[in-house]
Amino acid sequence: MAAPKKSVQCVYIPTEPSRPIEEWTIEYTEENEVGCLIEHLKIHYNKIIKADNAQEIRNEGVLNELQKTGQKVDTSIVDAFSAMTFIGNISLLTGRNTPEDGVHVNMYLDDNGSANGYQNNVRAQQIVNTVGANHVGPVWGDAFIASFYDDNDKFERRNFIKADLNSSSEWFQEAKRRNNKNKGNTNENLKKLQAHLKNSDVLGKNASQYKIGDSVIVNGLKSKPHYNGKVGTIKGVYIGEKDRWPVLLFDGAILSVKTDNLTNNLAELQGTNESEL
Repeated sequence: MAAPKKSVQCVYIPTEPSRPIEEWTIEYTEENEVGCLIEHLKIHYNKIIKADNAQEIRNEGVLNELQKTGQKVDTSIVDAFSAMTFIGNISLLTGRNTPEDGVHVNMYLDDNGSANGYQNNVRAQQIVNTVGANHVGPVWGDAFIASFYDDNDKFERRNFIKADLNSSSEWFQEAKRRNNKNKGNTNENLKKLQAHLKNSDVLGKNASQYKIGDSVIVNGLKSKPHYNGKVGTIKGVYIGEKDRWPVLLFDGAILSVKTDNLTNNLAELQGTNESEL
């Protein structure tokens, strides 16, 4: 007995702006629910006429990637691999794969769109930009938008129709909110990383500035200005997290002094009062 068929709807956005956006209905069985969309999209893209030099460009791309592995490259493998159709996707709304939040919305396209000579899909590009999706550059060629549910236990195709393209729809607004938040977090994390690397670089240089036993002069202290001009020696290892050095002054006081408040300039040391030395 043949497995019962189900169907799901997705939205097709042609590259040519004059062609209307369509709703496609895809039939599938329980066995191919996960792969049914990709199967249909491959059929669609295989029918599209490619640029005259598309195969050459794709071959070059595949060859470059294979050469990076350091293995001997078989030209027949390059030809076979570059002839394949790969479907890429842009996440418009990323669910958290939980029962309460398992809905995803993706835009699908030919992964070799640029090499195949496709034009930028202006309408698809506008959707990507409006929801703030994590994608850089044009959207090459025909695009499809589909939805699915995945909570890491259950996978289910969900309908996505033309009415869902309305920017006031619930998923659209949620996608904008999450994507903008993620970008904000990414920018903040990047700033923290840059600050950390900059600080690490500074601290790394400071850590090699002195060694135990070096003579130093304290200067520039604001909270304890009476120690400025005093001479001492480095009596311990550098404290990186605080950018400080343990300094034993010749009057017996022990201070924890920042690198910027120490100097071992010989001219300054020689000009210091002999009683301090």
